Amino acid sequence: YSINFNFDQFKNWYAQAGTPDVSASWNFNKENRELTLVLKQSCKATPGQSEKPLFHFPFRIGVLNEKGEDVELRLKERSDQPQLADGIVHVRGREEVFTFENIESFKTVSLNRGFSAPIRLKTEHSREDFYFLMTNDNDLFNQYEAMQTVSLSVIRDLIKRDSEGGELILDESFSQAFGRILTNESIAPAVMAMIISLPAESIIQQGMSTVDFLCINRVRSFVQSELAAKHEGELKKLYHAHTTPGEYKLDPDSVGKRALRNTCLSYLSTIKTCEATVVSHFQTAKNMTDEISGLKALAEVGGTVFERASSEFYSKWSSDSLVMQKWLMVEASAKGANILDRVRTLEKDSVYDKNVPNLVRNLIGGFSKNTSEFHHSSGRGYAFVADKILELDKINPQIASRIAGVFKDYKRIVPSAKALMGEELKRIVETKNLSKNVYEIISKILK
Repeated sequence: YSINFNFDQFKNWYAQAGTPDVSASWNFNKENRELTLVLKQSCKATPGQSEKPLFHFPFRIGVLNEKGEDVELRLKERSDQPQLADGIVHVRGREEVFTFENIESFKTVSLNRGFSAPIRLKTEHSREDFYFLMTNDNDLFNQYEAMQTVSLSVIRDLIKRDSEGGELILDESFSQAFGRILTNESIAPAVMAMIISLPAESIIQQGMSTVDFLCINRVRSFVQSELAAKHEGELKKLYHAHTTPGEYKLDPDSVGKRALRNTCLSYLSTIKTCEATVVSHFQTAKNMTDEISGLKALAEVGGTVFERASSEFYSKWSSDSLVMQKWLMVEASAKGANILDRVRTLEKDSVYDKNVPNLVRNLIGGFSKNTSEFHHSSGRGYAFVADKILELDKINPQIASRIAGVFKDYKRIVPSAKALMGEELKRIVETKNLSKNVYEIISKILK
């Protein structure tokens, strides 16, 4: 169909900086069968633009009844929304009020479906609303958003409990909602893999004024292992159902199946009784995606099974530098009490060359992303990386300064870790003949 729009206000997206903040609130009047949705937009000042004109953006919405079905959208007393049949309303004002009528049953709303507008959205959804959206919304983007949002909420609550010395107990409603997703056969494998993945540690710590990386790592691992234990059967079922036998294919369906299968494997690797499944996955892999995923899963298991698999992988691929880069990253990211010693040993291996930036990024950079080792309570991880920065600075100041960026969270980490990291940062910045590259990065971190 053809619609004539006036795009004058829409051009503000190209004329000013910043991302709009949009708040959404709603109220359902059961007696009148009317749902009132209120959207308010604002945009923070940026240099040179203290006051900003309002944005115009399309906003896709859905209204779900108690059965999880979409309700037909009928606006009351507004005829300025030509795309309502597609679930889209156009927002132009500072505050927009939309009243939908003839709603027999109401559970919650699904907002900004398909990421229709690049905005920061704040809603009044409860955790129970998110559980409902996780398992009932037919918009896959919002299913993913609901899972990520509620996962963050659950994990951050547990982080608070852990920091206060409380017992870690997984929210049963969250676990049940997760389980219902696993049994939803209508979700494509590639999308399912994304939906059931927990937020990364780097996402979890965003917005925190003080960051305890060891606590974040501990809590995230707890949630993953608890979900795996409670839903072992369904995870195994999905894992085996998405095997891709025969010749390796790069079509979307095959890629999606491998993604889901390997995501399930990451969960199963936390279960001791599933060790044989993880080992078999690695040993029978017919492509690098599955083989490296199997090795990563075994790195989480640790112990002799990982050491044996790692040795086999090395023997098979040691002549391929690109594959060895992946291997070095897995080695540096593995779990275990002797990982730092392993990294020091790998520095002397023939496949490693500190003059090759990609090898350095995967081994030293990989170690710095190993939360439990880099942030070890003894401070040994900080000292090791500081040593490597000073060593590399004499060879390649650019890669040394790149590695130095791993200390960027210095001002936000817990006091005990901050004291240890601060010692290493001062040692670096006070080193004679330090390159301008490294000095600039470290001195800014210390300010």
